[in-house]
Amino acid sequence: MNIILQKLSSYRTILLLIIGAGSTMYCTSQQKSIQSTNLNNDLPEWVTHPSKAFSERTYLMAVGSGDNLADARADAMLNLAQIFHSQIDGTQKLYTEFSETTRNKTDFTSKETIRLMNNIRIGASEELMNTEVLTSEIGNDGSYYVLAGMDRRASLLLYEQEIGNNFQRIDNNRNALANGLSAIQKLRLSQENVLLARVNVNLYQQLAIISPGNTNQEKAINVLDQVKMEFSTVQENSVIQIAMNQENLIIKDAVTSVFQKEGFVIGNQNPILKIDVTYTAEEAHLNREDADFVTWDLSIQIHDLESGKSYNTFTQRGRDGALSMKDAYKRAGFSANKEIKSNFSRFLINEVLSN
Repeated sequence: MNIILQKLSSYRTILLLIIGAGSTMYCTSQQKSIQSTNLNNDLPEWVTHPSKAFSERTYLMAVGSGDNLADARADAMLNLAQIFHSQIDGTQKLYTEFSETTRNKTDFTSKETIRLMNNIRIGASEELMNTEVLTSEIGNDGSYYVLAGMDRRASLLLYEQEIGNNFQRIDNNRNALANGLSAIQKLRLSQENVLLARVNVNLYQQLAIISPGNTNQEKAINVLDQVKMEFSTVQENSVIQIAMNQENLIIKDAVTSVFQKEGFVIGNQNPILKIDVTYTAEEAHLNREDADFVTWDLSIQIHDLESGKSYNTFTQRGRDGALSMKDAYKRAGFSANKEIKSNFSRFLINEVLSN
């Protein structure tokens, strides 16, 4: 009998411990929930509902937070940029092409268009136009909160102005194309028109986010279709012929890709340019036991068959090493390939396409 009573007493003790632990966990959970609720209640209402503080008809808004005011502001601007980036596909590639063209041709378009295009890039936290910090506050959690807003009306006017300027640039190029330009000049202008038309379509897409219902993309899309067809027609007459002193696919592919990037077609029928590529590589006798070395020379000559002009010759040389002579020759080819895609690409733009 005593044994039974002892067991019952032990069971009762265990049960009380379980109930006590459960009660403690419940109270702790309730306390955390209350603390979290209180914390959220202590934040300004605009953190979760920006429209409670400012009109959504006036501003496109985003909230940011950080350990200090500068970080919170940058986060808010970044969140605004992400609105554009998440709703417009292919923006980064277009921005890269646009930036390269603008850098090579300083009068290609206005600085305002460049800055508007920058709105689509993630990380463009300091370049958003017509944007300001509407309000900021420090929460009880010690974090800084910032509400940033882009003025819809001011942006609408600026976007419409820049789109109109780009359309005017396209019209000016079209008028020039109707005159007696060289095949290279026609290719350059028609390719510019395609890029400008793509930019305008993108600006309209951005504008549709900023000012819904106030945009009509139909003209931009129609113009893009038209200039694409015009470019295709010009491209058919922009054939170049590549001749090499020896068959080297790595070198030839690199040269081909540079010209194709600029809109040229590779072929032998009625070429407007003849490209003479000379590449040589030979063993460098450096008397090194740890590696074998190869020296290489590259020259590319461009002849304008339409005008009879020969441009300056692009030259480059280098030396590469590897554990075997076979690998050293391979590395030499890859080094020349890299030079073609970087330095020769710039040479082509500056020497041929910018005139």
